Amino acid sequence: MPFFENAIELDTYLISEYPQVKTLADRLFQELIEVDKRRGTTKREEYRSKETLKIILINLIVANDMGVAVRYSRRPSRYTRNSRYGRIHFTYNRVISIIDALVGMGYVENWKGYYNRQDRIRRESRMAATETLVRLFEEYKIFELDYIGVSPPAIEDLVQLRDENGNNLDFEDRDKKRRDAMVESLARYNAFITQHEVSFDLQPETEVHAHFLNQIFKRLANKGIVRITDFRTAGFITHEIEGEETHGFTLGDERYLLMNGPGSEHIKHTLLKSHQYQISHYRNYYNKYINNILNKYNISTTISRTNTNTPITGNFFEIEMEYQALDSEKTTTVKEELKRRPLSDFGIYRLSFVSHNQYLHRVFNTYPDNGGRFYGAWHINMPKEVRRCIRIDGEPACELDYKAHHIRMLYHEVEIDYKEDPYEKLCQDDLTQRAVYKIVSLVSINAKDIKSTVKGIRKELQDKGIPFDYTDKSIKACIDRFCEIHEPISGYLNSGRWGYLQYDDSRITDLILQRMVKEGVPCLPIHDSYIVPAKYEDLLGEVMIEAYRKVMYGFTPVIEKEF
Repeated sequence: MPFFENAIELDTYLISEYPQVKTLADRLFQELIEVDKRRGTTKREEYRSKETLKIILINLIVANDMGVAVRYSRRPSRYTRNSRYGRIHFTYNRVISIIDALVGMGYVENWKGYYNRQDRIRRESRMAATETLVRLFEEYKIFELDYIGVSPPAIEDLVQLRDENGNNLDFEDRDKKRRDAMVESLARYNAFITQHEVSFDLQPETEVHAHFLNQIFKRLANKGIVRITDFRTAGFITHEIEGEETHGFTLGDERYLLMNGPGSEHIKHTLLKSHQYQISHYRNYYNKYINNILNKYNISTTISRTNTNTPITGNFFEIEMEYQALDSEKTTTVKEELKRRPLSDFGIYRLSFVSHNQYLHRVFNTYPDNGGRFYGAWHINMPKEVRRCIRIDGEPACELDYKAHHIRMLYHEVEIDYKEDPYEKLCQDDLTQRAVYKIVSLVSINAKDIKSTVKGIRKELQDKGIPFDYTDKSIKACIDRFCEIHEPISGYLNSGRWGYLQYDDSRITDLILQRMVKEGVPCLPIHDSYIVPAKYEDLLGEVMIEAYRKVMYGFTPVIEKEF
């Protein structure tokens, strides 16, 4: 993988209780105050500087394992209270002075960002551990799997109000009581759900794509959001010597011994003395293997680490963008790296992991009655094929879904008890059109005008690789047909109604989660569907109907079982 490609963003929520990380941070801090005495002027400044240094160090460790850089901003506006790094101790002067000091001490390489006015290209600064710092990682044995995690969201971040540009807004005084009630409800849910284990057990036939694997191993596992519990590939090696088992792997012509795997130090050193193996560890195993897959599908091109004039791309693998990176406008062919294949096609025969991040928060859009959906827990963005592999507290799970949720909600808004399949008449027995009209309905309800509707439908069809005539005329014909078949709700289309629908479905989700917490049942929301242990399927169905009726004027929803 190229060094700058997919650089990870500086993450202020990474934490580590691993003793060696703290010890290394303390050592570096003692060196740092020799060159920047401001960091030790008071106990308060010393504490905050140490915490800042530790966060920077953890990010450098993660990036080093991933073989990428850390991207960060040198703009003061990014460090204000309502901005990206707006944490109490993470101030602009403190962060930048510590990074610059680490550069001067020879522990960090830094590439300052730039803005190309002619091409209007802005690139943030990058930093990475030098060989000197990497040797310290090895000296302090910072290669254990579970030493990094993500801190839970702060109380003030549980319920957010944002403007059209994503900037945080303050709730007005009259809305603060309702906000506080939502914060209390979310805090209760987050405390409850962390008591339950959410795991995934993917089978060889589970269909995934290369970008998903990149997300799991190079983003989530490296940041402690998931913990890999089992990973076996065609190149996995098991040795049994003197009654002890050790693990290793082959990749190409190279053979590696997993030093943090089973087996005594004596046996491992015996194998190393044969000069047939290189030293490795589990995280390195995952990263090397996934890098090999990504290179196989030519996901990115090589960019020289020393060429500072080469444009630096942003984090291509942000979760929200994971399933958006598809082919250009004129093709219906999904790129190789986004084609779903059985896990075994990637040479992977065992993949199990535990999620460490089920925390939820809510986001409202401009007004406190617009939006409000639940975000944060990473399972929300997982494809259905992977969600089918969920186990909760070691037990099989089930997912129930509100069928045609927003279409039915709009019918109920106009007091029509609509029970039919909304796509049946649209498709006229042509099942290939069902996927098209699902996109037409979703985008039409969410878009603010006909122009953005047509553009959004075209993009969604192309992103999903659905064969279609992408001309404005053909897309508008589908919109007209939808309006004809669903005339009673046609007035809601292309009107930006989505925010208010999301507000209502978020109220439904809030009621469901509150009730399930009260019943002591772990429940994972995915906007309009919900996952619980399979033995609670009937209870979940009852609660979903009850919550929907409370919000949607007594109407009864149609619920479908996904798995």
